[in-house]
Amino acid sequence: MFESLYDLQYHLEEIDVENAEYLVWDKCGKPVSLAVQKPVWINLESTIDLQQLDLKSCLEKYADKLGIAIKLKEESAPEFSQAYEQINAESKLRARPKFFKK
Repeated sequence: MFESLYDLQYHLEEIDVENAEYLVWDKCGKPVSLAVQKPVWINLESTIDLQQLDLKSCLEKYADKLGIAIKLKEESAPEFSQAYEQINAESKLRARPKFFKK
């Protein structure tokens, strides 16, 4: 999650934005598209791309694919952040190497 356009711009590369390499959602979980503009080279625009799922659906599908149960009560930035952190934490635990006892 990014606090501002400047923060977002710091972490992304312009060429990647031009090549549409990112999926992006606003704080309500609605899809937005990135575009290049000047002087702040990044621009967010609402999108009506029916192929791009909202963030809630993407998080749920990602968790399901990993076999992780999540419950999103509402569509809000804190709820999305918490769900993403839960998915990452549980997937890291599952990825730990398991050692055999003799």
